[in-house]
Amino acid sequence: MPLPRYSHEFLNDFLPKLKKNGIIHYYRIAKSKEDIINELDQIIGKEKYKILNIRKTGSVTPTEDRYCFDIMILNIF
Repeated sequence: MPLPRYSHEFLNDFLPKLKKNGIIHYYRIAKSKEDIINELDQIIGKEKYKILNIRKTGSVTPTEDRYCFDIMILNIF
């Protein structure tokens, strides 16, 4: 997802199009990876996805970093 600052706004649009066990490479800008995990829990649902990998891919501001989450969607929406 090429818009890391606004990528959360598009999750609901393409989740129904994914196959079971589909993988999303989710880029997001946040203060911590825990903030992103909490956001994913609210948008997708805790039981419906599995985080395969988390990478910090750069700093955007002194207080915000860019992260890449590799997420497997377990249940079809």
